[in-house]
Amino acid sequence: MVTPLRGIRISDEQWESIHDLAAEVGMTAAQLLRDSVPDPAVLAWFVQNKQLDPSLTWHDVVTVAVRRYLNELYEKNLPAHLGRLGLKPETASVRAIAAARKRILTEMEKDAQCPCHDQLEKAKEDSIYLGRLYEAWTKAKQGEKDYLLVNSTPTLPADKSRRVVYVNGQKL
Repeated sequence: MVTPLRGIRISDEQWESIHDLAAEVGMTAAQLLRDSVPDPAVLAWFVQNKQLDPSLTWHDVVTVAVRRYLNELYEKNLPAHLGRLGLKPETASVRAIAAARKRILTEMEKDAQCPCHDQLEKAKEDSIYLGRLYEAWTKAKQGEKDYLLVNSTPTLPADKSRRVVYVNGQKL
């Protein structure tokens, strides 16, 4: 049984941010909040530790844990991301990454056949999005069987396993 969210008070601005973030990953805001609530055993452990150190706050614990987890995840996935940009982890520098981003954006902007121009604004701000867009665009241009470059949201064939590079702000 799932208990509906009760008694949570957050500002409208926070709710909109949570709603937008949840939508980015295909969740509802309520699902995202529910998934953010810790296991009761973790809360019990926190309470025990708070008795040892009254200055301990849940915010501090969560912030440290989330940063540590995200840092480990980033380090694990960084080589694949750099590879999409055409770089190797051992030779990648801030300058090399900036140069690769500039090269990729220039290449895609110059391609009159590229239906991805609407997505380039987001790609300019988000390096990971840029890497994934470039990878999909490159594979579609090379005619890889699982990728299709289209100028509008397509009507997919019965085989929905094909990956499609959408345009006009649609997801990859």
